[in-house]
Amino acid sequence: MHKTVDDKIDQWFEDRGIVANGKTMSQAIKTLEETTELIDAINTNNLLEIVDAVGDIYVTLRGVCKVQGIDLTFCAEAAYNEIKDRKGYLRPDGTFVREHDRLPEKLTSDDPYTPGPGPLDGKTAQQQFEEVARKVDEETGRNKQMSAKEYWDSLPKRQNKTRWVDDPNDPKIIPFKEDSKNVD
Repeated sequence: MHKTVDDKIDQWFEDRGIVANGKTMSQAIKTLEETTELIDAINTNNLLEIVDAVGDIYVTLRGVCKVQGIDLTFCAEAAYNEIKDRKGYLRPDGTFVREHDRLPEKLTSDDPYTPGPGPLDGKTAQQQFEEVARKVDEETGRNKQMSAKEYWDSLPKRQNKTRWVDDPNDPKIIPFKEDSKNVD
């Protein structure tokens, strides 16, 4: 009998007791870790690491499904059925702009219709949307690619660092002092 790679992955999960004893959240956390590795690989343009991370993400997603008792192909089909009728396009900055079904036909068509003075100020709905989206992107840096470290460093800094002390009877956050000898 010829086994597919999916069969081999599923058997790997079975052999290690992950299907019987594993937790869905643990598998999801592994997926998140692998996704972070993918982002780092993309930011460093390391093709081998990208391939490795994508494969690892696939395996961890199969783990989520196996532990949860659902079929990964069913999940992919459900996702495709959700997006298959979406219309839109990818802007040069990498943002996918969905075409909204609720907009009036004249605003979504390609004809040269341009509204008169009013909320669109003589621009087509698409031009107005792109202008607003570009401004948001510039102000927030939303589409800038960065490593996890750059993202962490970009977060607002707090004066007092804290660390988590895990006491099952009284969990609390204790202020962390730079000169403290009790450092993890």
